[in-house]
Amino acid sequence: MNPSDWGVDRSLSAVVVRQLVGDQFPALATSTLQRLGEGWDSETYLLDDVWVLRFPKRRDVVRSLECEIVVLRALAGRLPLPVPTVELFGRPGPAFPYPFVGYRKLPGRPASEMPSLPMSEADEQEAARALGAFLTELHRVPLAALPDDLPHEDPADDGREDVEAALVQLRAIDSELARRAADLLAAPRPARLSSDHGVLLHADLLPEHLLLSESTRRLTGIIDWGDAAIGPPAIDFAGPYAWRGRRFAEGVLSHYQGVVTSRDLDWMRPRVLAAGVISAAYGRLAHRPGDVASGLRIVELALTA
Repeated sequence: MNPSDWGVDRSLSAVVVRQLVGDQFPALATSTLQRLGEGWDSETYLLDDVWVLRFPKRRDVVRSLECEIVVLRALAGRLPLPVPTVELFGRPGPAFPYPFVGYRKLPGRPASEMPSLPMSEADEQEAARALGAFLTELHRVPLAALPDDLPHEDPADDGREDVEAALVQLRAIDSELARRAADLLAAPRPARLSSDHGVLLHADLLPEHLLLSESTRRLTGIIDWGDAAIGPPAIDFAGPYAWRGRRFAEGVLSHYQGVVTSRDLDWMRPRVLAAGVISAAYGRLAHRPGDVASGLRIVELALTA
């Protein structure tokens, strides 16, 4: 893995964010500001506990942000779970070289921040029902409403190449887990997916993008649509698998109205494994122990058939 894949080619601070808000959104200039954190592609700040501001970390993220804005417009009112509605459009300038966006904060916290939150059988069943209904409607969105250059996922790519490239980092973290991961990669590939028909995918439904209520254990929203793509519907089942394992993914599938089968979940295991290994590798290279721990949890789930 190359650290430059997640690099930063600009500077940003709370002082700069306040300047940008004051210059471009003067009605919000006196609001409180809190840095929320960062992912692989963006850095986020919370304005007045209402607005989430997202700033690209490098130039190559800008196009995905532009596509994300169009995708979110196309999703407005179509889905049974809330998604961000972009309302603030920041312009590039001397203080910050790229466009940035803002949307009203959705309730809940990322599921990845609450790995030990207990969920009853009823909680899990409700989460599976909600995700199954969500994916059903997402995969029905007309493609004509989407950007022409939205990326396409290769139906033949089960993620093995990505995970093989990241295994060197996993070996430095947990050599036994890396050995088991390599064994899974060496196993015969399952049959092809049941359907390679292209649908709109979130394509990154990992726990950090699933918002969850601590009090009710209900899903409250789906965030971060920067990896949205066109591809086989089964690809979006890697996220539920990575959140709570194979049995939970089967539960989501039982509520899904589309062409995905239990056999497809076997095909998806290397993708789930890749998500975990890459997350752990990123955490190690970026000195983020939380991402390492989250990635290792996903690897364990992928290795548990």
